[in-house]
Amino acid sequence: MAEVYSTPLLTPELHEKYMKYKEATEIVTTWVALNGRRAGHPIFDATNCSIDVLVRASKAIFRAGITVPPEIYWALKDAIRDRISVMKHYGDNDTGHIKFIKGLSSIYRSLFPPSKGGKSRQQQENTSDEVSVDDTLPYINEDDEMGDEVVDGDHLTPTSHDMAKKRQFRDRPSAEQYRKLRQQLGISGETSTSITISDDPILKEFKVKLGVINTVFTADTLCETLKGYWKACNEGSMSIFVAAMLTSTAVKLLSLVEVSNKSRLGIEDHVMFVRKMSSMGEMNPDGISMWKTLTHGHAGIFSTGWGFYHAYNRIVVNGGSTKSTECASSDVRMEKAATLVPRMASHTCQAKYILAQGAACESILNSILTKQVSCTCTKKDFRTRLDSDSPLQHEIGTYWRGYNVLSTTAVFGLQIMLETHEAYLWHNSETPHRPSCLSKYLKFAKDVQSYVTKLERHETLRDADHDSLVRKLECLSKGLKSVLVPKPIDLYSQAPWTAGAGMICRWFQIQDLGTALCGFKGVMTGVMHLYNCLVQSSILDRNAFPLLEALASVLEPTIFVGSRPKHNFLSHHEAALGGTRVRDFGRLWGNQSRGADSVDSSSRKLGTIRADCHVCPNNPRAYRVYGHASMTFLLVAQDFHPNAKYFCRVQKLRETPGNLDRMRKLVEGLAEPTDGPLGINPALLNKVKEILEADLYEQDLPFARINWIKVYLACCDALLSIAEALRAIGFASMECCAGCPPGPSGLEYVKAFLETADAIQEGENLPVIGYDFWASGTSVMEGAFRKAFGGYKNSEFLWDI
Repeated sequence: MAEVYSTPLLTPELHEKYMKYKEATEIVTTWVALNGRRAGHPIFDATNCSIDVLVRASKAIFRAGITVPPEIYWALKDAIRDRISVMKHYGDNDTGHIKFIKGLSSIYRSLFPPSKGGKSRQQQENTSDEVSVDDTLPYINEDDEMGDEVVDGDHLTPTSHDMAKKRQFRDRPSAEQYRKLRQQLGISGETSTSITISDDPILKEFKVKLGVINTVFTADTLCETLKGYWKACNEGSMSIFVAAMLTSTAVKLLSLVEVSNKSRLGIEDHVMFVRKMSSMGEMNPDGISMWKTLTHGHAGIFSTGWGFYHAYNRIVVNGGSTKSTECASSDVRMEKAATLVPRMASHTCQAKYILAQGAACESILNSILTKQVSCTCTKKDFRTRLDSDSPLQHEIGTYWRGYNVLSTTAVFGLQIMLETHEAYLWHNSETPHRPSCLSKYLKFAKDVQSYVTKLERHETLRDADHDSLVRKLECLSKGLKSVLVPKPIDLYSQAPWTAGAGMICRWFQIQDLGTALCGFKGVMTGVMHLYNCLVQSSILDRNAFPLLEALASVLEPTIFVGSRPKHNFLSHHEAALGGTRVRDFGRLWGNQSRGADSVDSSSRKLGTIRADCHVCPNNPRAYRVYGHASMTFLLVAQDFHPNAKYFCRVQKLRETPGNLDRMRKLVEGLAEPTDGPLGINPALLNKVKEILEADLYEQDLPFARINWIKVYLACCDALLSIAEALRAIGFASMECCAGCPPGPSGLEYVKAFLETADAIQEGENLPVIGYDFWASGTSVMEGAFRKAFGGYKNSEFLWDI
């Protein structure tokens, strides 16, 4: 029977901070609850209110024009500061707190103009080496990371506030002012001055999130709690993302709790917990394991892996110490730790997800046992020992650096995948080595992130920035080509979401499709994010196209083919990530208001897509064929996408005059009956190319328009290349919907395509073929490929836009 765990008691100093935190939070929570309805923010339970909720609610209230008392601002600021202090006591140095601080600053920055010296009184008095909350509020850099929720200073007119009010906000309210505010808010009595273990702030916060406030946490109770989440998820009553977040929270909680100040969490208990978690996949009626499902929730892809990694780092590497300084005390303990990961790995793919996302826990354990690195290493040690000769120390060092630098962007997916690959190479090779592409990548990952940040903030970029990043991406491209398997492998029998994962399987030298799928998504996400910042940024210039070409070359070595199984959870992650199911595109084009010319008969013709179009009624095993040689088609799909601002917040190209007409000409031309291979009409494609090329040479075209035209030309070239290659191997036109003529099945078409993919690439320098790494329907060319490989009748909707 597992022991009952509790968190360590707070020190007197932290206890005092916690009491201030409770008092400040109580004031802000009550005020927000009273004013939230007026601001359109839902009223929430005061006991279930975290700091981030308070910040967001306060911003909503402020935007609604409701006066914010100085006491509320200072109380929220104090709550954030004291919460960070308490959290650090438990080893939680989450940089996300700074995000909330910045968000708070963005609301009030117009009320707090910096003094002549640029620092507040508190900042001048602060002599500590460690940056505190007072150093960042209220005079923080105005560029914050709150996304669409950032309140633009232009909306807050400083002239509307007299100097007296500014002075009011500048000075911390007195205890008497707080007392009066508490009376106004109806808060009776004084805040309790005692604290019990059950009232511990961190444990309580996690219990609130998990919805089990009165539950004593053990490995058993945590597993039972999570089973309830996943049952609700499978029944459709809980979002996959909510379940993923709660799972991650539970895992983090397990890494925080201890038996007492002296005892540590037992390895046996942890193994039991992992085993129970691994077995939960049996509950899923579709036969999909819990972890495989979890990886389709973007918020959970990395967070759960991080939670487990932190648990292992604290419980295994550091013997469970919250201070990360103590080592396991006996060889017996070390042996048990060494068996933890192999035991997990025996539970098929579930545990391997954790290995892939947790950045090589196995390497840490093995290195401890072989005495290659001391288990007393702290996070600070990892970050300062990057120059060591030990591959493990370098790996952990870059891992921590990557976490701190890249955790807030999708580019982080590249970091995890490459470092995981490195770990596998290290353990599966007699002579440990570091592939050149990985070493080079790790050197410029920070530069890539810096570049993305500049683009997102619409900063002016130097020519040198473009040239430098182009060179680095070309370097990454060569490295990827050197390790990727050049020929697509036979995965159609496994019905994966994307066969690209199969290539990652070989790349990682592992057999688990799920782990590879995570890595594949990481690559796609990172490159996609940077690509979108470039393509749809309002600051594109003459240097941008070489950069796009360099990005395309990163993905050039592979062509992916996959199927589309029906799973209930797909709609969850597609909607949240900005993806749109195939069946949604008809409604998107034909029924949504985009002006008078968007709902006429021509555009409605494009909206005739059927709800079951992604699976041929006469051939349920018909495959959708995707490819991914570059990212250029993404521009067109996102331009007409309802959630396009998820990727960028600039003016959309769809407002460029003539785009709809040009789109119709191209789509209608491709949709006409043809005798070409697999329904591709080379003659019409060449006519479309002539039209586009004529447009390309018009005078004074903006760069965005030029790039748009090049996208269409790439589409035409891709189809022409496929048509020519298929004609050469004897393919004839066929259909596979109602009234299918005799001929090969969709599966046989896919086999043939796999066999000729290399020849198509090498002989024709095939550019772009679609976009579907999320198994969503966002590819501009996807419809064309389904038609080309037997997915549509000629008269039906061809493109997915």
